[in-house]
Amino acid sequence: MTTVPTVGPIPQFTAPAYERIRFSNGFELLVVSKRAMPIVDIQLIVRGGGTIDPVDRAGRASMTAEMLDEGTAQRSALEISQYVEQLGADLDVRAGWDAGAVSACAVCGACCETSEELVDAGAVAARDG
Repeated sequence: MTTVPTVGPIPQFTAPAYERIRFSNGFELLVVSKRAMPIVDIQLIVRGGGTIDPVDRAGRASMTAEMLDEGTAQRSALEISQYVEQLGADLDVRAGWDAGAVSACAVCGACCETSEELVDAGAVAARDG
């Protein structure tokens, strides 16, 4: 017969230290550094999502999210795709019930370029969404 393993003490959780930067456009950036990993994971989360869609425009948040990588005033869809691919990065856009998100993951050397792409897509979402 097998026995249930004993459970040890619950480990103490300590939130990582972070830096908070607020921009004049209302965006807030939280930076958590973990220098041991050579990657950058950027997430731009905007309050909103499906809960703020007007009844007569249901699905607007999801459609807006789906269109963000289809081109901006600065780059076409193909240019965005090629640019992200050249950086070896991953760009993801989605909308949930209570928020919209643009996220990117890249090696550290591509950080500045990836964050520029993310801010470009996020600014369009905030302005036009």
